[in-house]
Amino acid sequence: MKTITQYLSKLFSASTEASTKRMIGFLALLGFYPSSKTCGNCGWINQELKLSDRVWVCENCKKEIDRDANAALNIRDYGIRFNPVNAKVVH
Repeated sequence: MKTITQYLSKLFSASTEASTKRMIGFLALLGFYPSSKTCGNCGWINQELKLSDRVWVCENCKKEIDRDANAALNIRDYGIRFNPVNAKVVH
């Protein structure tokens, strides 16, 4: 089994200079993070969310949430919180 360091080393050594520059913002989420289940508006976690639920309504703030878009924004925000150096918010 390869370690994350071995995987990243191979990934970066196989890439071109241009693609390496694009990969600078790479973020690895190690362990479980409920990015789909966490409301990006208020932080409430929907423990009942199923994979088949593509859109859901937060019981706390009543915001309608697209599962995939919400997960992407939560992962972006997680990266900014835990690695704020050179963080850029792109809308």
